[in-house]
Amino acid sequence: MSKFLEFVAFLNSVFYGDRWFIAWGVVMLLFVPVVIKELPKLIKSIKEAKKRGNSK
Repeated sequence: MSKFLEFVAFLNSVFYGDRWFIAWGVVMLLFVPVVIKELPKLIKSIKEAKKRGNSK
């Protein structure tokens, strides 16, 4: 249990310590491929919704 608490304290110091922006930046970079993959679908659905709204 002690090792687990040390690991949690380490993670806490990484994500909420002096250089928190680096750790959170790395986490955000992991989501970039997902966003790039889904962005065209989102844009297409927005355009289609706009067309439906204008045709009424």
